[in-house]
Amino acid sequence: MLSLLRPTAASSANIARRIACCRPPISAFHHQQRSESTLVIAEPSTDESTLAPSTLSAISAASKLHSGPISLLTFSSGDVGVPSSVSSVIQANADGSSSLLAETVTNAVVAANAKYGYSHIVAAGTKFGANYLGRAGAQLGVSPISDVVEVLSADTFVRPLYAGNALAKVIAKDSPLKLISIRPTAFEKAEISNESAATETLDAPANELTEWLLESVSKSERPDLGSA
Repeated sequence: MLSLLRPTAASSANIARRIACCRPPISAFHHQQRSESTLVIAEPSTDESTLAPSTLSAISAASKLHSGPISLLTFSSGDVGVPSSVSSVIQANADGSSSLLAETVTNAVVAANAKYGYSHIVAAGTKFGANYLGRAGAQLGVSPISDVVEVLSADTFVRPLYAGNALAKVIAKDSPLKLISIRPTAFEKAEISNESAATETLDAPANELTEWLLESVSKSERPDLGSA
């Protein structure tokens, strides 16, 4: 036998009061909004005194997001020239070549975001960037938007689909933090400025799961396809 219970006016009022008590005020949602600031992750470079071309393209893309400050996360201990749009350089402390591991880079990105609370994190869409982007997104609880070729606003981007035969406009509304990777060849390379940016160090959590052994790189006189 199936019984249907109709709530009385008194019970409906009690339920409404409970919902109103548990619902956070509208101002609480505004506090979740982050101030506009961007973290750009630098790509490894053979010359530690210069930035990789893909990093310069990522900085150009970051400058189109908003007018807020841009920080550059590097794994180099030496001084490096940066574009004028970069307001600060964060040097992550890592053990030697372990900075090339996805686990090490992810730990540094998560630590920097926990300290400063960025609204955007930008990486170059290279093999290096793709190696840690998904891992960083999982730890930050954000779905990455990959292979962005145009920035329309702080939350609206254009990315190719179907092997580049179609372009999709993507609006990111699920999180106050936007994690994106850009196609380096779609953005101009930012020009290096003679002005120096404020530099600080960041202690990233140690990585104990993997160990860097070696790398085998084939050198060619032809230009790199990622920066051609």
